[in-house]
Parts: sequence; structure tokens; C-alpha cells
Amino acid sequence: MTMSKDGKTVTLPMFRQERLLLLARAIRPVRSYEKNGQIEIHYLVRCGLHEPFYTVKRTPANISEGLERIGSITTLHVPGPGMVFRPTIAEVLSQIPTEYIVMETAAFETLQDAREPLTKDGRYHRAITTLYRKAPK
Repeated sequence: MTMSKDGKTVTLPMFRQERLLLLARAIRPVRSYEKNGQIEIHYLVRCGLHEPFYTVKRTPANISEGLERIGSITTLHVPGPGMVFRPTIAEVLSQIPTEYIVMETAAFETLQDAREPLTKDGRYHRAITTLYRKAPK
């Protein structure tokens, strides 16, 4: 998949379905919620790799205990009908750099980039994806 990132054309890796399934078993989408002045991170209800997970599947499942933030990356996403922000798990997983995968990334949270929501050519949504791993015990 070729996309424009910060005015430059980049080609994003398209992983085989088997690799995406392996990554999806280990790396799950989460969502942060504020509750009583505290931030809780919840895993989201599981959905298919190519289904939008923040618009249709926004339902939190269970609290994700013991996650620590390891970094943030910019990810690009194909807009849904009407230019709606609809990231998929496959889009996110295919853009996580190898160094984060070997750091045992366990979860991610993807939110549309409020400062620059679209690529310069207007074809893709930009997002900030925060990566988490399980905290050492």
C-alpha cells in the first residue's frame, strides 16, 4: 500500500494474513477512559482485522492491568465513506516498526491526529498510535 506521509510517498508493508493474525493475538487495541480523575485503559471488544475498531467496535471489554507506554508512532488510515476516521487493526499492525514488536508490544491506542488529521494530499487520515507493553512484575 503506497501512501503519502508528510509530503513524501511511502510504501507501507502489507503483511500476509497469517502474520497479521499472529500479531493480532499478541497486540490488542485499547482505549483510555477517565474515571474519577484516574485514567483507565480498557481492551476493546475483539473484531476482525479489516473492520473499523473505533467507530463500530468502540465497546470496552475489560480493564488492561499493568500496561506501560513504550512510544508513539504516526499511522495512516484509509478513510471510510464520507471521510470518516475508521482505522483497522490490520492498518495499525502493518505500520508498527520492528523495534516495537521486539519490545513485546502488547496493546495500542489509535486516535486521529488533532493537529494534522489528513495527509497533505488529503487521501489518508493521520493518527497518533500509542504503543504499550506489559509492565515488568
